[in-house]
Amino acid sequence: RDKRWTVEMAIPWTAFKKTGGKPVPGARWSFLVARYDYSVYLEEGLQLSTSSLLSKEDFHLIEQYRALVFALTAG
Repeated sequence: RDKRWTVEMAIPWTAFKKTGGKPVPGARWSFLVARYDYSVYLEEGLQLSTSSLLSKEDFHLIEQYRALVFALTAG
């Protein structure tokens, strides 16, 4: 049985051309990563994990998403 999970994402800046392109340092975007676990051992039938603590299982609660703040990095 899993005790934790990890996700790593890579999105090329070119994917954001339609929305204004690469964000500037200090830009804040609303951000949510979520995972449904439908493992057979779960009594409830499924388990929801999110990067933000939502007041209920509703992905439309955008005001409860975390802020993703962009910064410059060396490299």
